[in-house]
Amino acid sequence: MKLRAALTGFALLLGCAAPVPEFREAHRGALEDSLRVFLETYRDGVERMAWDEVTALYSTEPGFAWIEDGRIAYESADSIAEALRSLGGMFTNARLDFREPRVQALAPGLGLIAARFDQTLAGPGDARFTFSGAISAVVQHTPAGWRFVSGHTSTLQTR
Repeated sequence: MKLRAALTGFALLLGCAAPVPEFREAHRGALEDSLRVFLETYRDGVERMAWDEVTALYSTEPGFAWIEDGRIAYESADSIAEALRSLGGMFTNARLDFREPRVQALAPGLGLIAARFDQTLAGPGDARFTFSGAISAVVQHTPAGWRFVSGHTSTLQTR
């Protein structure tokens, strides 16, 4: 009898649970368009070497992690900011091209970005650092806009 009462109570709780909002195709499409704009904003910030703007695109929430070539390279947006500031005046020009970018809305306010990339940082004279690779990242929409919450960059080649 107690088991039956418990099961009935559990069934009532399930029936009263708030319905999960339907993730409509139109909403998915709008989120994916927004994710593409976010990726372009990131690229534009890198190319302008607007490091404060680029850093602002990373989450400051606990649990953030950015992995590079098989190791956790950054555990906070602050550590990324520090690395970008360390570039100082070493470079005068930056170029970042994404190839075959893929965006996917995973749920309302949550997305996945993946792309191949080519990046060049140029300094005075002929000084140049060029590398290619792949990036994947989970991004979350916040009141301030999209933010990277976790990501990975793998380098394929360096010149």
